[in-house]
Amino acid sequence: MAFTGGEYWRGLWWTLVVFNVGFPLLLILWMFAPHVLAEGAAAPGEQWGVSLVNNLAMTAMFAIPISGFAAVAYGGFAAYGLGLLLRRVASRWLHRTAFFALGVGVGAVAVLLFGLTLGGVPLGDLIYPAALWTGVSVCAGWGITSRRALRADAGEGVTVAVDEEEEGWWESRRWESKS
Repeated sequence: MAFTGGEYWRGLWWTLVVFNVGFPLLLILWMFAPHVLAEGAAAPGEQWGVSLVNNLAMTAMFAIPISGFAAVAYGGFAAYGLGLLLRRVASRWLHRTAFFALGVGVGAVAVLLFGLTLGGVPLGDLIYPAALWTGVSVCAGWGITSRRALRADAGEGVTVAVDEEEEGWWESRRWESKS
């Protein structure tokens, strides 16, 4: 499970893409779902559509620079260190869990730092969706990149540890290219 610099940067890139596409949508659901559910199945009206678009744009406007800062300032370094720490561990579930936990921590710190930059504004309700979605994003970035890297290694005939149907039975074998 060792990784190259290129794989690290691809993982960071995919993490940012997953976060910045999904977080604004998640936050809109987080903010508006309780209101829609309280009003029943009735159509929310025109002001809801305008409000949704405005909130989506505002969320993206803040999420993109904040996530970029978090990735460059501390999240990327932490992910690199975690990757180095786990490079000899073959369990994909352990990697997923560790990178998810890292993402939760990075997301929570980002919300707290953002609140401090706003003059100590408490953002307690925002911490849950931000931290959880950051965890999902970091795990997804790792997953997308690692699958691609393992496939590339398999095409080159590199010996890799594989998870047999994700059930925990590990074996080291030489992957054969199916092309």
